[in-house]
Amino acid sequence: MSGQPPLAESPVTRLREHLDDFLGQVDRWAAELALAAPIPPAVSELEHRLRDALGHPADLVVVPIRRPQAAVVLVAYVDGLVGEELVHRCILRPLTERLPEPADEAARWLDRGLLPGGRARPVHRLAEVVDGLLQGCALVAVDRPAGMAIPVPPASPSSPVPPVPAVPSSSPSRVPAVPSSPASSGPAAGSGGAWLVDVRQFEHRSIDDPATEGTIGGPREAFVEVLRTNTAALRRRLRTPHLRIEELDTGRQTRTRTAIAYVAGRADPGTVALVRRRLESAPWDLVFSEEQVEALLQDRPLSLFPQARLTERPDVVAAGLMEGRVAVLVDGTPFAVVVPLQFWDLLQSPDDYYLRWPFASTLRLVRLFAVLLMTVGLPLYVAVTTYNQELIPREFLFTLAASREALPFPTALEAIVLSFIFDILREATTRLPRQVGGALTIVGGLVIGDTAVRAGIVTAPTLILIGASAMAAFALPTFAAAIPFRILHYVFLGVATVFGMYGLVTAFLIVLAHMASLRSVGVPYLTPHAPYRPQGWEDTLVRAPWVMMRGKPPLIGRETGRGR
Repeated sequence: MSGQPPLAESPVTRLREHLDDFLGQVDRWAAELALAAPIPPAVSELEHRLRDALGHPADLVVVPIRRPQAAVVLVAYVDGLVGEELVHRCILRPLTERLPEPADEAARWLDRGLLPGGRARPVHRLAEVVDGLLQGCALVAVDRPAGMAIPVPPASPSSPVPPVPAVPSSSPSRVPAVPSSPASSGPAAGSGGAWLVDVRQFEHRSIDDPATEGTIGGPREAFVEVLRTNTAALRRRLRTPHLRIEELDTGRQTRTRTAIAYVAGRADPGTVALVRRRLESAPWDLVFSEEQVEALLQDRPLSLFPQARLTERPDVVAAGLMEGRVAVLVDGTPFAVVVPLQFWDLLQSPDDYYLRWPFASTLRLVRLFAVLLMTVGLPLYVAVTTYNQELIPREFLFTLAASREALPFPTALEAIVLSFIFDILREATTRLPRQVGGALTIVGGLVIGDTAVRAGIVTAPTLILIGASAMAAFALPTFAAAIPFRILHYVFLGVATVFGMYGLVTAFLIVLAHMASLRSVGVPYLTPHAPYRPQGWEDTLVRAPWVMMRGKPPLIGRETGRGR
């Protein structure tokens, strides 16, 4: 046997792989060139090009309709994106029963929008056909004679294919109508011999309670993964003609539908233009999550602090729009991205607006104390017990010294190790089923804590502080709001271990200065307190009574030249 490994590739195999990659690129370039071509007049050629453009998919359904002495009609759709009953009732049955036999009269009949609901939209190029099929439309094409002239408008490669404005429905009986195109004066004037009919209907999750933003009062409604359902939820809450919803495609390959929502006259036009520009310039082929949209809207992507708010509650988004904010909704995700974001928004819960103002203000102050406890509580204890024992009262110092007399580890090491253990326990409970997650938290915390104290590995004060810091993380309204403070907890813990109280105070001031320098799409992060503004304070750290907020909320505007 030779010394060559048994699984080593031969030069011929590597050459074949490179050749296959090259041929795959050639096929992709050919498909992109073919998509810019006009729709062929023969439906057989159209079917062949469709299958080539989509890679001969198994879920492409092609139904030819052949009648004696009549033009051949081709119906194509993607299985799973359309409603079978809608296709049969709105397309197949009318085409077989009422479509005129000559090709020119059939094209004129379709152009006049005589299909049920009048939802036929003429298309001229293969790229429009492919884009419509992937959005959940059905293609209706009429076989055209050789002498039938069809005007085709010039292609515009810079502008995307306009979407079909339709609403996905979970019930076949609810079919939204879309205004039809104007009637043609000649044989298929304005059409390319093909039409897209909106029959999209697919399975999706029903509207349920918010999973990450539970409240005691208020509506029990959350966004779902369907974009049109989410925009309808905003329309129901903001019945104003000033609500603007702009849709565009994001992602070079996926062309994910995203919607920009704002209220005209309240949102800053510069902020709206900035959000639109950043979404249009997304550098990825695949856009599928709200985190990618948040990354596009960040002014400082390396900062620990979030610069956009993620929420799954329509009432939170509607309230933000009325405050002059801009929301971005992505098709396929139940979360909306709201900008700009201030630090005080991390301390606000939807429950604050369903409680009286004294309780809501108290709860916000409690959350601020929870942030401080989670961030600097344990590091402050480590710094004092390690470097500045003179700050500890004498009675407590004697008790602490007696409890640490037989411990083998320093305070800093036990604090870091126990913090890691509690974070591991917390992550494990979030991944477990709900039936056993709570039991694991209680049993794991009790068993680990009690055993560690009895074994003389840790002290009771350290364990109490770590437990309080862990509970403080759940006092914030959302899980994502606590993540930067959990990271800063370890940073401050390391600084307090090495530099003591002076290092901890210096690190805290550095973080505070960083927060003051942050901007969310051009809006200062700590506004209206830093920089100070006389308006807007009534709904930041405290919540003023409703009688003091009955006027128009202040506009949230960008600072000129910043956040671009």
